[in-house]
Amino acid sequence: MADSQPTLVELAAKVTELSETFTKYLKDNNVPQITFAADSPVSYSNMAPETFTLRQTLIDTLQDMWILTQGPSESVFNYVHSVSPPRNRTNYISKCFKIIRQFPTQLPSTSSTTSTFGPPYPSTVQPRTPK
Repeated sequence: MADSQPTLVELAAKVTELSETFTKYLKDNNVPQITFAADSPVSYSNMAPETFTLRQTLIDTLQDMWILTQGPSESVFNYVHSVSPPRNRTNYISKCFKIIRQFPTQLPSTSSTTSTFGPPYPSTVQPRTPK
């Protein structure tokens, strides 16, 4: 059986907790918060290295919520159709598989059944070329 997976509500609670921690850090260290206002800072400045991990965990949790909200088929479809052609196909494919792996499925057991298949390609005779 699959491990216990987080629900949408559990992820939302984690996002709230991480957001509060991140906002508290910004306030305690006088780092201006980024907003949608025209005069908003364009990046965070003077941040400690451990804050990077906090932000990344928050981003990862938000992405998990996004994927879980869409479901397996829509999340893979939307991801594949929303990114530009990748320069690094391995990284692109690995991200697709990461999304797919988040939705464990149990495949039917084949231990009790056997199947036989013919060769992958039928035997063919090469035509003779004229001399």
